[in-house]
Amino acid sequence: MHIDTTYVYRGGEYELDRLLRIEDVTAEARESMRSVPQRLEEFRLMLAGPEPDVRIGNQCKRPYPCEFAAYCHAFLPERYPITALPRLAERTLHALLEAGITSIHDVPDDFPGLTLGQREAAAAVRAGEPTVDGRGIARALAPLVWPAYHLDFETIAPALPRWPGTRPYETVPFQYSVHVHHPDGTAEHREYLHTGDDDPRPTLAARLLADLGEIGSVVHYTPYERGVLAGLADALPELEERFADIIDRLFDLEPVIRVNTRHPEAAGRSSIKFVLPAWCPDLSYSGLGIADGQTASVRYLRVLRGETTGAEAVRVLADLAEYCGLDTYAMVRLLDEMRRLADADVASGTGEVL
Repeated sequence: MHIDTTYVYRGGEYELDRLLRIEDVTAEARESMRSVPQRLEEFRLMLAGPEPDVRIGNQCKRPYPCEFAAYCHAFLPERYPITALPRLAERTLHALLEAGITSIHDVPDDFPGLTLGQREAAAAVRAGEPTVDGRGIARALAPLVWPAYHLDFETIAPALPRWPGTRPYETVPFQYSVHVHHPDGTAEHREYLHTGDDDPRPTLAARLLADLGEIGSVVHYTPYERGVLAGLADALPELEERFADIIDRLFDLEPVIRVNTRHPEAAGRSSIKFVLPAWCPDLSYSGLGIADGQTASVRYLRVLRGETTGAEAVRVLADLAEYCGLDTYAMVRLLDEMRRLADADVASGTGEVL
């Protein structure tokens, strides 16, 4: 028995015969039982013997993060471990380990199996300083229309839908942050955090459309915001055209940085959690009460369900506001830094005017 994600909640009591789907797996279960005695014996031998000698690899993260990952990765250096190389294939990881290489700093430029991006990341770490294609940044930023509206959502996707018209695990935004960024570098902050028990989308959507104005690029970091906006358009068909206009204004900052820059502190990773402290060292997500989207979703749901109340609930809401606000302020600072890098190339006579 498992949840049917096509079920649409109508309100009131859940229709369990539609929410849950039953499948007969008796034959598969009986076939699987044949292997149980052998597996149990393997487990007994493993427990009675020495610590298993297993190399780190894909199994450390898939299908789920392993609880022993920190223990098994302890031999790697704290700074620049080879596992920080972006999109590192398991066979290349094992080849590096077999060669006795554990730090990105020691990865040769001609090591077989590395992608161009991984070679560039290793080169930046070895050089100890960033590399920048200012002309590439200038070209990438040319379509940007000012003012820039930096947008970030926080969402929940509960297994049991809370509001009529929603499905199990459907993504529902409950919070956004917008920093309105002007060409002179100034910015003002607009935000919304839904605190009621009703469906957050109608009120959030109305506020968001007002806060995003009608002219100017809507800047985001990776495609997630595009999907949330499309979901709002589907859920609120009366606003579909207005959200289509917003989607047409989207500008993704992540590829501008990923394609045109290499910073040793980011080690080739383009996640904003790594890129922000690399290019703007006075800013970081460390020390925040909430520092990632999954934690934001879980703690918001606990407040919504009444599991977190009083002063603790007030603190969670404040932490949510701080975290979401930093996401968009980070984009303000990163965009300013990219413009500065491109302008530096212009000043040196090798770049293009923004």
